[in-house]
Amino acid sequence: MKVVIVGTGNVAHVLGDTFIGAGHEIIEVAGRNKEQLNAMADIFKCNKCDDIENLTPSADIYLIAVSDESIETVAQKIRLNEQVVVHTAGSVGIHVLQQCSANYGVVYPLQSFRKGLTQKPIIPVLLDGNNAATKETLLSFAKTWGEQLQFAADDERLKTHLAAVVVNNFVNHLFTITDQYCKEEKLNFSLLYPLIEETVHRIKSVSPSTVQTGPAIRHDFITLEKHLSILSNHHYLRELYKMLSSNIIDFYKKAERD
Repeated sequence: MKVVIVGTGNVAHVLGDTFIGAGHEIIEVAGRNKEQLNAMADIFKCNKCDDIENLTPSADIYLIAVSDESIETVAQKIRLNEQVVVHTAGSVGIHVLQQCSANYGVVYPLQSFRKGLTQKPIIPVLLDGNNAATKETLLSFAKTWGEQLQFAADDERLKTHLAAVVVNNFVNHLFTITDQYCKEEKLNFSLLYPLIEETVHRIKSVSPSTVQTGPAIRHDFITLEKHLSILSNHHYLRELYKMLSSNIIDFYKKAERD
């Protein structure tokens, strides 16, 4: 398919490269940042457009890959006929695109993207379309580059986005403050990599609740107090440690009652 990408950030870059790898053609990229726009056009060997009100009208799919808060502003400037226009956000409704074209939808890649990756990640995709023909087009398109495809309306997509924030953004923040703690205490954070990988490996086959370990689930209050004492000079980690330990204790107490 012939694709136009609106946006020049990480999502636009990685998806554009993924589409080309799947045999599709990027015929134009559009964006406001001229430096990034020029770079993308060179990489994809395609036309460039710095005025989204004048997108080429000859593509099959127009992909809006900009920040969530910018989608509506961008959509207000796009006017096409029957070409399929989609955005890539999990937290933005489908109908923000209803003025863009007779056919519109969502292609939400449930993955974290970063330019320059040498190994492409697996990309689960949640899809939606305003009519049967659009859904069929998007499913056919996504089958060539995505995995675990499923249709999801606004409410399900938003709830999935929330779950993604917890398991990705929140967990990475825990990694960040733990890394900071290790640096301040002159500890080797990389020693934790095998433990992190083993935990992720386990929850691929069983429910996370069945592999919970640690002093909180064991009600080992002596160890909890020792840890909190060590963290007296690490405010952020100490508060999270207290909150999460308390949550673990309460969660499994409730599970036992249920």
